[in-house]
Amino acid sequence: DGRALRHVVEVRHDSFKVPEFIALIREHEVPVVFAEHGKYPAIADVASDFVYARLQKGNDELKTCYPPKQLDAWARRFQDWAGGGEPDD
Repeated sequence: DGRALRHVVEVRHDSFKVPEFIALIREHEVPVVFAEHGKYPAIADVASDFVYARLQKGNDELKTCYPPKQLDAWARRFQDWAGGGEPDD
């Protein structure tokens, strides 16, 4: 229907945390999923004009799933990404 498709890759092994992989996704402008997960690598490098983040460590006991300090930290990361930068942590 005239909509552009966007794709991301989701990697699940630390072997992707190398400069060569980051160069490859940047070359093809296909971002990697930033997965906040206990097992999967968290790669925050920007490779395209959008970021796909999956926050998966929330606590269902909390109304917002994250305590205020963690929400503030995520808000700063989102601002970094929205401005074309990368989080420094």
